[in-house]
Amino acid sequence: MTCPLCRSDGAREILSIPDPLAAARRFDLLRCAACRHVYVSPVPADLGAYYPGTYWSGDRPATLASRAEAAYRAALLALDVRRIASHAPRGARVLDVGCGSGDLAASLARAGFAVTGVEVAPDAAEAARRRHGLDVRTGTLAAADFPAGSFDVAVVWHVLEHVPDPAGLLADVARVLRPGGVAIVQVPNFGSIQAGVFGARWFALDVPRHLHHFTPATLARTLEAAGFQAGAVKHGSLRHDPVILASSLWPALGPHAMERAGAAAKAAYLGLTWLAAPLTLVERACRRGAVITIAGSRPVRAEVQ
Repeated sequence: MTCPLCRSDGAREILSIPDPLAAARRFDLLRCAACRHVYVSPVPADLGAYYPGTYWSGDRPATLASRAEAAYRAALLALDVRRIASHAPRGARVLDVGCGSGDLAASLARAGFAVTGVEVAPDAAEAARRRHGLDVRTGTLAAADFPAGSFDVAVVWHVLEHVPDPAGLLADVARVLRPGGVAIVQVPNFGSIQAGVFGARWFALDVPRHLHHFTPATLARTLEAAGFQAGAVKHGSLRHDPVILASSLWPALGPHAMERAGAAAKAAYLGLTWLAAPLTLVERACRRGAVITIAGSRPVRAEVQ
């Protein structure tokens, strides 16, 4: 299998791990000898079959634990909105690529942005429309067929690791951004402290749904291959880093399991993520956070085919 980033044939296996949701199937992680990118082999022919119905956030009953979780999530989403808002003025046209069930997109809309979402999972896209009244197109970004230059900002959070051709997706993003527009990309960091400590048990590996495992260098290289000018790497996400750490420590209480868990288990998991949060701040200070974010700008004079 050739490297999906640089097309080199030279790679070696660094890990062999089971699918955490179906342990009978194992997948290899290969590291490209040329560009050092890490990717999954083999890539399943039908990736959709590996996504359970609980993969996207579902409707939650109104329990004390779920209300606490919702308040905590809202506070963390506000931090995400602030990060995105640093790249665009209020009222900017924002495309949320892979918007899932729409929590972030809805927060952006409430903050005054003109938000459109794209989501390949029909159930998640319908949930985003039903819960939040969002404009969400079901399918791929290419199939949505937006006119060139339709958006000021594209949010591509926890999507790039899922697609077979990351640079191809970013090229589609570049086409729908105006000249000078910004793509804000966020992915798990294979170069993080957590990844090094947990190895094959690191929750963010999530094979085979995560086909790619980026480091700051390989993520910047992918943005540049799609025609973007990559900005500085931002380490850490309070919304994701504690969840990844807690789920690596206690896999049975991961977020997918929590969709069907009882109130006591949900409360225990929420408490564990709170306890994990200070540790993730240390990772961020060391510039080896579990999640990295890079904003790539589309050059004003570049022509995107």
